[in-house]
Amino acid sequence: SVGSAEQHVPTDGSGLRGLLQSSSNVTDDTDRAELSAPADAKERTYMGLSASTPCFCLTLDADEVPTGDTWFKTTPPIRHELHQDALWDALRDGVVQSITSSHRPVAPREKMCAERDFLRARAGTPSIQTMLPTIWSEARERGFEVADLADWLCASPAHSMGLEGIKGEIRVDADADFVVWEPDTPVAIGPAMLHSQHKVSVWEPQPTDEHPRAFAGRVRATYLRGRKVYSDGRFHAWANAPQGGSGGSGEVLHPELGVLDSLAE
Repeated sequence: SVGSAEQHVPTDGSGLRGLLQSSSNVTDDTDRAELSAPADAKERTYMGLSASTPCFCLTLDADEVPTGDTWFKTTPPIRHELHQDALWDALRDGVVQSITSSHRPVAPREKMCAERDFLRARAGTPSIQTMLPTIWSEARERGFEVADLADWLCASPAHSMGLEGIKGEIRVDADADFVVWEPDTPVAIGPAMLHSQHKVSVWEPQPTDEHPRAFAGRVRATYLRGRKVYSDGRFHAWANAPQGGSGGSGEVLHPELGVLDSLAE
């Protein structure tokens, strides 16, 4: 993983060309200048380099961040509309292939909420639960379809990690990981529906919003390796979880050797 492309790649595109030859993944690509690489570099993204961007950089505009609201301090930072449009264009063109949650819950005391101190506040925001409805709502307005969503959130991340045939798709012999959802059902984001320890979301309606954003895409159930782990607002204990607990059962996944070889090079 290369880390943040906006920190490592020169704006003339020459750095990106070098990364295409030597690296596996560029994470947190959010800057318009980095997405304006020459066409030959774009073609070479399919030769071993994948790129991803966080969900909040696709759905939030820096001009709409409330003054002093440190919940909106993220890594990478929320960008202006110009960068946001460039990211969606990059997804459409295949320059960026994956969308990540960049899920990072932070306690209110570490967010310096009372002090409203952006410089000292810790960066991060919980985003796993709200990722699907927020991305889907924005993508649909821009003319994308459910198949695009499945590619960005499932198939492409699995490919970049060398987990094709195991994760990211519904097929024989793959892990049966999927959600049952209602793409047209409204989703009201707020404390009542959030499962994170800190019931705060940067996608909640703000007091100053004259026209609060509407989101859709309600998740009815989630299946992990064929077992229902969540449905209608409730989590279900794993079959072999400790008595009285709601624990799960993780597995070590082994990527294809080709991916490991490319990282070693």
